[in-house]
Amino acid sequence: DQTVLPTEGKSLLPVLVGEEREGHDVICWEHEGNRAVRQGKWKIVAAKGESWDLYDLNKDRSETTNLAGQFPDRVERMAGIWDDWAKRTG
Repeated sequence: DQTVLPTEGKSLLPVLVGEEREGHDVICWEHEGNRAVRQGKWKIVAAKGESWDLYDLNKDRSETTNLAGQFPDRVERMAGIWDDWAKRTG
């Protein structure tokens, strides 16, 4: 028997009834070991077993310029958010 955790997120009901929706402060996800965190204009991504890349999505929507070397503190903070999320959600 396995306990199923409740789904995290925010309801889309306000959008469906024509109201403003409440945004997310941070969105984390993982698929087959690949992982990502979106926080405002910033996004970190990492392929399974690889280090994090950092992108400024306001300036680089195609994620072509990795800024991890320029902003290591941001990468560390966002990676910590992912670690906390991963522990909480299994």
